[in-house]
Amino acid sequence: MQPRVDNVFPLRAQGTSLYDLPVPVERLRTAVQELDTLRCCVERVACEPHWSALEWRAACTPLMLRLPGARQALAGLADITPGQWPDTGWAVRLAAARDEVERRLADVSTSLSALTHGKPIAVDAVIGFGVEGTSLAKAADELSGLIASRYPDAVSAG
Repeated sequence: MQPRVDNVFPLRAQGTSLYDLPVPVERLRTAVQELDTLRCCVERVACEPHWSALEWRAACTPLMLRLPGARQALAGLADITPGQWPDTGWAVRLAAARDEVERRLADVSTSLSALTHGKPIAVDAVIGFGVEGTSLAKAADELSGLIASRYPDAVSAG
């Protein structure tokens, strides 16, 4: 038998039940749903760069309506910290991926503002949105995939 050491804390096993997690499973599910919907909205808007100003405003509206839900879902993931989560490595990767999505959301918000407030639409604004939108879609997909790969039952349940 090994002697007890008082300053060593055992890590929790990776096989922790979905119901033993420090964050409700519903938050994981909601985040994946919001991110997937956001990604689809971004991809739909970014695929047609030749719209008029009025068409851009109409096309951007559904995306603009998705932004608050996406931000709220990301905020719900902020409680997943390496010190509390059963899988420390996964929690670190999730925090980095969440930060990346938040940065990309800010960039897309700026690009959307340029598209929806310009009276003719500047080519630079369209190109900027295309680049930023593609980056956001990729980051959102990576974050969703990270959650789904570790907790597929949480994502598919419901």
